[in-house]
Amino acid sequence: MEDRVARGDTCHPLRHVLVALFAMGSWLSVNALWVELPVVVKVLPEGWSLPTYLSVLVALGNGSPLVPKGSPRVPKRSPLV
Repeated sequence: MEDRVARGDTCHPLRHVLVALFAMGSWLSVNALWVELPVVVKVLPEGWSLPTYLSVLVALGNGSPLVPKGSPRVPKRSPLV
């Protein structure tokens, strides 16, 4: 345990809370846009094709954390969050 502390590999609960708050903030804006879609669709020229674009973008955003997994330049050992 002390070896991990000396290297600085300890995980503090505050870091987890801050990462969770950051992630919740980004999802809050996505969910707010979905709630307002029926109102926005009537005004925008894209019409109902806008939700299609948003669905594709959200799906790509959910898969993007897998990109570093296949990247050969990422070091095998990364620091703990």
